[in-house]
Formats: sequence, structure tokens, C-alpha cells
Amino acid sequence: LPMLYGLERGNLLLFCYACVVLAFGPLLYSARWRWFFGGMAVNFKVYLVAAIMAPLLHRRWLQTEGMIVYAALVFIATWLILGEGSPAQVVGNIMSYASTFGASRVLDMWYASSFVPAISLLRGDAFPILTILDSDHVSSLLIAAQFLLYSTQVLIVLSALATSLRPDLVPINRSLLFAITLALISSEAGGYTEILLFFFVFQERWKGYAIPVAICIAYFMCIPFEIVGGKVNPIVRVSWLAQTEVIADYGIGIIAILRPVLKSLIIWLLAFVTLRDVFMAIRKDGLPDILRPRSR
Repeated sequence: LPMLYGLERGNLLLFCYACVVLAFGPLLYSARWRWFFGGMAVNFKVYLVAAIMAPLLHRRWLQTEGMIVYAALVFIATWLILGEGSPAQVVGNIMSYASTFGASRVLDMWYASSFVPAISLLRGDAFPILTILDSDHVSSLLIAAQFLLYSTQVLIVLSALATSLRPDLVPINRSLLFAITLALISSEAGGYTEILLFFFVFQERWKGYAIPVAICIAYFMCIPFEIVGGKVNPIVRVSWLAQTEVIADYGIGIIAILRPVLKSLIIWLLAFVTLRDVFMAIRKDGLPDILRPRSR
């Protein structure tokens, strides 16, 4: 479903996803080619800079350096060829992405990739939400959305710290998943970005209880179906194919609202596995040498 949505929108994610697979998947043996496609991925979607920084947690310094160099070279080449993509434009795009996306109407909740639109909607930043729900429900939903967002961010940071202590216990695909998820849930980038996360979830090994549940949730989120919980007034719009006016029926999708929750649940499960494995290893073997107190 995420890739179909990206195809319908004609989004650059179609090319970006191929670059991510080649850069971080098992298809290429050449390190330089993986660095090149990692740099290409960052050029397509700037938030993937989080992915090229994730190998630092596993002491893979050269991989991060190589991808940064290739990303810079691609930026310079496209700037010289097209006249677009100057350093000022790059900084402006990053700042624009970091400023987040707010919901101006209920329909902006459809196929969101994060809680950012929900929080904006419940705060009433651009839509009078109190005309639909009473203040008690709005306050409860706002607290729940903020809790899920901030707790997921905290778990990702804690997992990154744990990975830095024992990188041998955490697969690199999980670190990449955490890094990209942190960028995607902190700002709204569109529901089609989930395809990037599923690629790394499906690389997990089917063991224990938490990881299989996370994999099953990811498979469930790939099923293209929706449950409409309420209707919205029809809107007259121009059909793109027929180029004539048509009456469009809209509804509030229950699954669309639940997708950010399910995504957070996947991160929670994998984060708890990461923290548990590292904690048990430290409890058994002690702290890493770098953190052990030096005897005088």
C-alpha cells in the first residue's frame, strides 16, 4: 500500500526506495557502490541523512564518511548541471522539513506517517476541533498522542545509547530502522514513507515473542484496506482522468488513524528487545572496557 500510494502521487520515493535497498540491503558487495546509492538516497529525501549516520553506532566510520562524501558530490553535480540545490536551498529545505506539517482540516489526518498532524489538529492550530469534539475528549486524545510521540522518541534514543555500548548485539538493520523512524515521526513526511521502515523490519530474525509480533504488524500495515468510521460532507472536485467535475465522498479512516500507533508499537517492541539484550549482556559481562573505572 505505501508504494502504491507513492506511485499514485508520482513521488520521488519510488527512486529513493531503490537507492535505500541498494545502499543498505544485501544486493551489492562493492562498498563504494553502496556509498554512492546512500548518497543518492539522501539527495532524494533529505531526512535519510539519519540513516547514513546510524552506522556510527556500530563503529562503521568509513561507511558513514563514504556516504557523506558521495552525497556531497551528488549535490554539487546536480547544482552545477541544473542550477538547483545550492547550499542555501539545501539548508532552507531542511529547515522547512523540520518545521513540521500541521493539519488544517480533519482530512489531513488521512494516511499520516506521524502524530504531528493529529497533535496540530487537537491543539486547534488551524482547525476549530472543538466544534466536533468536546474539550474533555480533545484533551485526552492530545495527551495520548503526545505520550506516544515522545515515548517513542525516548525509546529510540535509549536504544541508540544501548547499541553504542554493545553494537555486536544489535543488527544494523534495526539501528537504521530507529534512525529513519526518529526522523519520520518528528515531522510529517507522508504515509508512503512507511515502505522505507518495512524494508528494515522484514530483515529481523523470527525469534522470541516481540520480534515476530512486530513483523506481523508490519505485514498487516501492508494490506491495502480501510475501515470508514464516519462520513464527511461530499466535495465537488475535478477528476484528474476525466477532467470533469465529480462528487467525491470522503470518510474518516480508522486504519489511517491507527497507522502511527501501529508504527510506534513496532518501535516499542524492537526497542524493548534491544534494551533487554544489552542489559542482560552488561549484567553478565559487565560494562564495556571504555566505561569501566580505571584503577590507580
